Amino acid sequence: MKGFQFSYLIVEFIVDEYGLDSLNKLIRNPSDFNGIFQRSELELHEQWVEYVRNK
Repeated sequence: MKGFQFSYLIVEFIVDEYGLDSLNKLIRNPSDFNGIFQRSELELHEQWVEYVRNK
């Protein structure tokens, strides 16, 4: 399945931390991490990993 069964975790994280509007923006422009989250892709990934660890 290549990890797709866990994709809900990133969606949950984005909605919980940044709101549904940010998720919609990411869907429309998937490479604009700085514009949407004010973080680099790496910084967002690190934040997400911490979020998952604390669940």
